[in-house]
Amino acid sequence: MSGPIRYLLLALIPTLCITRGIAQDGDLPLNDEVYHLIDRYDIQGRLPEAIPSTLKPYGREVVTEWLRQADQTGLRRRALSWQHRSRILVDDDYARENGGEGLGYTFFTNHRDLISWQVYKGPDSIYLDERGLKRARKGGPFNAKVFINPVVYGGYGLEQTDLGTESSRTVYRNSRGASLRASLFGKVGVYTEVLDNQVGPPVFFQERVRARSAIPGEGFYKTFRTDGYDYLSAKGYLTYSPVKPVRIKLGRDRVHWGDGYQSMLLSDHATDYYMLNFHTRIWKLEYMNHFTQMIDLIPNKPDAIGAQPRKYGVFHHLAFRPNKKWSIGIFESVIYAPVLPNGNRGFEIQYLNPLIFYRTIEQYVGSPDNSTLGLTGKVNVLRRLQLYGQLMIDDYNFAQRANGSGYWGNKFGLQGGLKYIDVLGIETLDMQLEANTARPYTYAHYNISANYAHYNQPLAHPQGANFREFTGILRYQPLPRFFVQATVVWLDQGLDQNGQNLGADIFRANGTQPNDFGNTIGQGLRYRQLQVQGRVSYQIWWLNAFVDAELFVRAQDVPGPPPDRTTWATLSLRWNIPHQPLKF
Repeated sequence: MSGPIRYLLLALIPTLCITRGIAQDGDLPLNDEVYHLIDRYDIQGRLPEAIPSTLKPYGREVVTEWLRQADQTGLRRRALSWQHRSRILVDDDYARENGGEGLGYTFFTNHRDLISWQVYKGPDSIYLDERGLKRARKGGPFNAKVFINPVVYGGYGLEQTDLGTESSRTVYRNSRGASLRASLFGKVGVYTEVLDNQVGPPVFFQERVRARSAIPGEGFYKTFRTDGYDYLSAKGYLTYSPVKPVRIKLGRDRVHWGDGYQSMLLSDHATDYYMLNFHTRIWKLEYMNHFTQMIDLIPNKPDAIGAQPRKYGVFHHLAFRPNKKWSIGIFESVIYAPVLPNGNRGFEIQYLNPLIFYRTIEQYVGSPDNSTLGLTGKVNVLRRLQLYGQLMIDDYNFAQRANGSGYWGNKFGLQGGLKYIDVLGIETLDMQLEANTARPYTYAHYNISANYAHYNQPLAHPQGANFREFTGILRYQPLPRFFVQATVVWLDQGLDQNGQNLGADIFRANGTQPNDFGNTIGQGLRYRQLQVQGRVSYQIWWLNAFVDAELFVRAQDVPGPPPDRTTWATLSLRWNIPHQPLKF
């Protein structure tokens, strides 16, 4: 544990010991099917309050309360079944009440978990009073819960590529492990998970790995056979609420900040990292402090030269949610590295200040760091529509506008989106449209170690910068156990050309641009990409287990070589693993 975070926790120990906590648990994993149901209820105004939908993952205990209190007026049979199945997956008490004897009175007693153990009251005790007589003391609340589950993903498919000559190959994923989730004394939540993985991904995915020496969303890996990868993945964290409005989380995980499919602020594209965050809700305000320790990856680093270099990120998000119809938020962040070109700077303890404008500190210490600002917002309309968006400002110099257009240092990203539920009156048929764009050189920095990335993976949009992207998604649940989803993504990006830094690669240093003015989105080598994904999922019994049949078509067009077209289909079983969409 790093020194500053250790000191911060020591300062919190008295609070942890003397305050009465609120029931705590782990988070609902990102990309879980329940997130979409919560989106629907948010748009329809069925939830009891304006929810903090921008900051994901949601705490499981919070989602449990939302589903318990959701207004079910007017829900039809299919929607009620969806609600029922989602509650079993999320709400521990509801799952236990709707369970049975299970297998051998030991396994799946709540229809969901392999092993579940719940105790809600401590035992009675005997004590001696002041006269030496035996007395009975009634047991107090204990409220301990433990759930142990296998975590499994087995998938196999066939890839067909067109790279000038036709060829086919197998693609596969084999992941197996276990997870433990617990709630202790109604105060502390615990979650830990470990997975051993072997994957044989499509050809274009391998090219991405070779380019960055990193598997998107994962950490250290080894090659497996001739065209695959072998790696371990693990996460684990503690949660605690000293008082009802405050939730603290410490451990290794990832987040996604935004209401969209992608995020221009902070996404779950990069692998897990060490974090400490404080989530506070008071009145109509919501405030998040997010402190992180990340890795500035050195590919193929010899063990003899020591550990991978560290880098740090600090993030604030303040949201105002006056009612269930709309909300607006302000975002800020700083990414900084302890090593600068002029020497070792060490940890910048000033950034631990939870209530300050980070740009002020960044300028005070000499502007060596990568700071950003942002805005978020959403509006629910007519109980059918949601409009949402993000603005991320990496840097903007208004004075340079007098010198010409397209100044390279005016760096920002935009997102705009629409969610439309029950399209044309068809129950559970939902549509989402989203547009994202980022100007050249956004997210990069003079000090490459301070770029907006972790483990050689972007922290925001996976394509980096200098792009336009349009996404369309259709989701449908024709039967209680069936989920159908179709996703189309079109990307138009300008890549570096002839060795020049034209603004797409966030891993190149600022100050190496060929032109200060005249920079436009898409400049450079024109790269266009179309991705189409189709998925049908079937839930097995009441388990958090699904059989997925997927079809994926990807075409890219780069001047020079012939078009690269890839098609593959897979059949897979996942158990206690959310579906992970391919977003790049």
